[in-house]
Amino acid sequence: MGQNTARRPKTAIDQDTDRELLDILYKHAPVTLFSSMVIAVLLLTALYRYDDSRNSVFTWFFLLMAANVSRLFIYIVRDSSFVKNRYAGYWLLIYSLLSLLAGMLWSALVLIYRDTLFLYEQVILLVTLIGIPMASLPTNALKLQVYYAFTIPILISLQYWAFFVSQEMSIEFSIMALAYSTIVVVTGHVYHRSFKEVLHIKYEKQDLVEELSKTNTRLQQFAYSDPLTGLTNRRWFSEQADMALERCQRRHHRLAIMLIDLDNFKEINDTLGHATGDDILVIIAKRLKSALRQYDTLTLTSSDTARYGGDEFILMLEDFDDIKDVEKAAERILQEVNKPIVLESHKFYPGCSIGVSIYPDQADTVSTLIRQADIALYQAKQSGKGRAQFFTQQSLGDAENQ
Repeated sequence: MGQNTARRPKTAIDQDTDRELLDILYKHAPVTLFSSMVIAVLLLTALYRYDDSRNSVFTWFFLLMAANVSRLFIYIVRDSSFVKNRYAGYWLLIYSLLSLLAGMLWSALVLIYRDTLFLYEQVILLVTLIGIPMASLPTNALKLQVYYAFTIPILISLQYWAFFVSQEMSIEFSIMALAYSTIVVVTGHVYHRSFKEVLHIKYEKQDLVEELSKTNTRLQQFAYSDPLTGLTNRRWFSEQADMALERCQRRHHRLAIMLIDLDNFKEINDTLGHATGDDILVIIAKRLKSALRQYDTLTLTSSDTARYGGDEFILMLEDFDDIKDVEKAAERILQEVNKPIVLESHKFYPGCSIGVSIYPDQADTVSTLIRQADIALYQAKQSGKGRAQFFTQQSLGDAENQ
């Protein structure tokens, strides 16, 4: 009851979305870095044979490998068990800085570019510079800081090549490089926004499902529990009693039904008001539950209780070994209920009477057991109250005579 089913604020969903984006970024880091290393090896193979660029190519290759290994090391450290906060801001900052370093190293390819290289080698360098930003988009664009840190140095190098290195059509190449850079930046932004929206919708749906689940739980509580005492109600008891009786019939076990009615409760409502009466009912309900928990530890008996009427409770006991177990349960209930209650400087001495009927000794249906327990309860009231009465055929005869 009273559960808070309010949906989380948008900021909380945004935080979960950003965290998952960071998780996915790091999760795919090994694949991204492996692809980068493969491309670097291919470039090294294609360019190392020339004396005028060999030293530059080797230097570039080892620096890039060092940057990639550093990024892989950060991934391993973050994924290790001793890291307590995997979402601290410095994890994104470190990855962004290492991505910036990697982007600068890729952009340094423009410095290796020579007119003396064969045409296909010049094409390889340019295709690499053009393709690397788009190849990194699916992973790096998950976090725009990382994507821009890696991509912008490469785009700047392309612009530099188009304007300063290309001997002919520098203006045309510069315009094309600018257009390509715009496409790369816009595409990365659109990809990031789309992916983030998908995750955002995912978490909104999760919150909605959780909210509906909590609402459904509350509706079930309203349907099956008493709003005042928190005990289960008549509807719940009827369903559970039928199933309990079927179990006892299959296992050849006994089932006891107890009706518990508070003595002189009407006088409390009439003299002190229903609010005080409700407070007393809540206390009595807690005492009943306390008594049943203590009783459950004595035998293998399982116990379920329900508020059956205004000031009447019903108790169902299964699988007890002997009638004495039921008698002990009744005695415990009487002791708990009879303890004084102090409310607003008033001291009350509650009491109760109990009627008991047992399957299969007296009846073989739940409705008959309840009716017989009610007859026994009436006899307990007539005999002076504050006691437990088991149903007998004599009880039935006395009830019919009255």
